[in-house]
Amino acid sequence: MSYSGKCSEGISPEIIYDFLRQALLKSTLEAPFRGPLTLYGDNGLRYTNLYTGDIDFFSGHEQIWQDEVLAYQLYYSGGWID
Repeated sequence: MSYSGKCSEGISPEIIYDFLRQALLKSTLEAPFRGPLTLYGDNGLRYTNLYTGDIDFFSGHEQIWQDEVLAYQLYYSGGWID
């Protein structure tokens, strides 16, 4: 898997990455790439994960919002290598 992302300026990386770890632990068989489709946390945090494809070839975009401010985003892609 390859990925690229960052936290927005002015947002505490510690708060964001702590919440991101919680989200990554909640992936499911239905949504196996990164975290769940949506997760709500304390302090107005919301994680979203939109992806396309399957294990053979996939790409996605995850975001963490704090209230209505985009605090973090990451793009990822991957799949089987022939």
